[in-house]
Amino acid sequence: MKKILLALITLILGSSISYGYAGSLMYMEYQNVMEGIYNDVKETTPDRLPDDVVFPGKPKQVALFYGKGTWGTGRSQLKNFLYSHGRSYKIIYEKDILSGSLNKGGYHTLIIPGGKSWIYNENLGAVGAQEILKFVNAGGNYIGICAGAFYATSHRQGPTSTPINYGIGLLNGIALDGTALKMAPFKTGMSDYKLALPNFKDSYRILLLGGPSLLYTEAEAKAKRIQVYSIFASNLPAMIAFEYGKGRVFLSGPHLEVEENQSIIGVKYRDPDSEWPIVEYVFTNHFRNPK
Repeated sequence: MKKILLALITLILGSSISYGYAGSLMYMEYQNVMEGIYNDVKETTPDRLPDDVVFPGKPKQVALFYGKGTWGTGRSQLKNFLYSHGRSYKIIYEKDILSGSLNKGGYHTLIIPGGKSWIYNENLGAVGAQEILKFVNAGGNYIGICAGAFYATSHRQGPTSTPINYGIGLLNGIALDGTALKMAPFKTGMSDYKLALPNFKDSYRILLLGGPSLLYTEAEAKAKRIQVYSIFASNLPAMIAFEYGKGRVFLSGPHLEVEENQSIIGVKYRDPDSEWPIVEYVFTNHFRNPK
């Protein structure tokens, strides 16, 4: 069954539609796309942590993207994670990526949070894409959650019925938006996700807001040493880690960065367990030069 699925992906990729970057992706705003649905919700807990932090002995920083289209809850929760775990970080915007700041030696990791990935595509364009690919290829790390995972992938399926050319291609596969396509087991809200990591529980209950499953071919899995950290109930990959050039990448469809009881999201959703240990595992066991 797995080989059949991967062969089908290869066939689909060969016949995908090209939309390019500027001026072509905003249609998604109106096409049943749940990704970014909470972007405009006003948070009850203000983001009071500093935007630029260097902890003793950790001069290199995590670049945390706060650009247009990013989801306020997700990005502030990621800032909370980094600060509470003693990881140096700096908030960056489109202008920082476009000016080449990522590749000037001050950062070891880039995080693109949830939000609206089509806005990332529009505003970062081909220049931003090349700066990010250059950063990771040279040894940088990349975390993409929900919209950040869509953005990292070369093709997207949903709301379109067939894949279209989409993101920057760290993963030369398909970000499958099963929520927009109304596929099981995708649904907005809390769901159980199987986990395949040592010394972790077998499953976690995590928030999904239109995030993708991440599909790829056997050839890419071998070339990039893809590891599946978590799956949806139907065995579709929900979280994956892999190599890109000299760098490392982690992509997650579900919002494992959100501690729901710290946010307005907790009013609607309840999360019985913290997924922050999974994020920390990525830093300590998958990434290079995480300090």
